[in-house]
Amino acid sequence: MLFKLFFQLLKNIRWLIGIVILVLFISLAATKYSTLKETPLGQYLPDISLTDWTHLLPQKNDTATDSSHLPDTISLTITKSSGQTISFTTEVAQTEEQRTLGLMHRSSLPTYGGMFFVFPADSMSGFWMKNCEISLDMLFIDEQMKIVDIVHRAQPCSEIDPKQEQCPIYNSRYPYRYVLEIKGGTAERNEITLGNNVSIDEPPQK
Repeated sequence: MLFKLFFQLLKNIRWLIGIVILVLFISLAATKYSTLKETPLGQYLPDISLTDWTHLLPQKNDTATDSSHLPDTISLTITKSSGQTISFTTEVAQTEEQRTLGLMHRSSLPTYGGMFFVFPADSMSGFWMKNCEISLDMLFIDEQMKIVDIVHRAQPCSEIDPKQEQCPIYNSRYPYRYVLEIKGGTAERNEITLGNNVSIDEPPQK
């Protein structure tokens, strides 16, 4: 029975063992190559350093945004494929309570204002417009800070169902880490499209 459990455990972690073996092989190969370069035969070998091998290993994502401690209000810049930039000053919703409340009960929104939703992990959860009073664009943004989907001009639920009992759910077609909600029509008017980059700037001056 003990051996059966042992082999079952090995079966479950075989992918992890494979990664460890691959890392060890690359490290050993790089070390041996460096030693061989110091021999008389080394002059006939190409110059390859250990850093040339590391691209085979998992790389740290330096483009992802550290949003763990964002202030209540931030400045965002969207960079279009043409290189043109558009700036927004938005509130930040990074707690469960803030994300649930969102932009409910707002009767107006600045043209380049909005709310930036931050999630602790990739999500596919939908958004709705219950208790919202204005039309919104929803920009779904992945961990790489690229726009992966856009919902244009989502209407307040009260305009679709006065009792707000059957509010439509708006979903992204792809996993997202952040959502930027802005005034309805702003994305289309400014030609914001999928693939545009989003960056977090310094907090706005008070």
